[in-house]
Amino acid sequence: MGNNLENIPKYIENFENLKELELNQNNITRIPNKFENMNNLSFLDLSDNKIKDKLPDSLNGLSKLHTVSFYNNVDIKGDVLSNPNLKVCRYCDINQNNCSSKDCYDDYLNLPISTDGRCGRGHARCPLGICCSKDGYCDSTYDQCFMSNGCQPKYGTCKKPCIICELDLTQNDFDFDENALPTSHNGRCGKGYGTKCPFNYCCSKEGVCTSNSEECKTHNGCQSNYGICVFAPGL
Repeated sequence: MGNNLENIPKYIENFENLKELELNQNNITRIPNKFENMNNLSFLDLSDNKIKDKLPDSLNGLSKLHTVSFYNNVDIKGDVLSNPNLKVCRYCDINQNNCSSKDCYDDYLNLPISTDGRCGRGHARCPLGICCSKDGYCDSTYDQCFMSNGCQPKYGTCKKPCIICELDLTQNDFDFDENALPTSHNGRCGKGYGTKCPFNYCCSKEGVCTSNSEECKTHNGCQSNYGICVFAPGL
């Protein structure tokens, strides 16, 4: 952390027993595909670097990897991480779909790609990297791609404001039926009210729709069935 590294050392692949690798706050620009032997790695932090590269496939084969952090880099892209053991992906400022549970991503790929620009229920999905707007059109307009503006995450790539920088992969957005519960119109939510919060809001322990970072954490009682929650590892 903070050692002005420009490259990930080649010998890193020899650390087979390493559990946590923190290389944040450096000047790293590339991610080598050197993780396949690091079978005990559970936490990887590459945030606050200058990475402009694709995610390595070797991350998908690490059975103990549960948390990755990529925020504040130049441009990280490539195939979606489909490691089924991932629980948290810190992704602010990069494509949300860089991290996804395998089941979630497989469901997305099973949908046909739109050929007429329409998307959503009864239509198809947008190509990877394009969002499906509230009105059911494949779009790349910045505002249209925010979940808070109705972007449909089941059918394309949505963005989230950085107030929720941790994607909790234990909650499967693709399997969530948005019509199963009515959306709250009075700010109350949860089991006692039978309503869910609008997109990008969490339902607090007290049953209130909020975007407060502390109230949105699962260990503080956030109700994941009624809104978006943040999984805090190690608690």
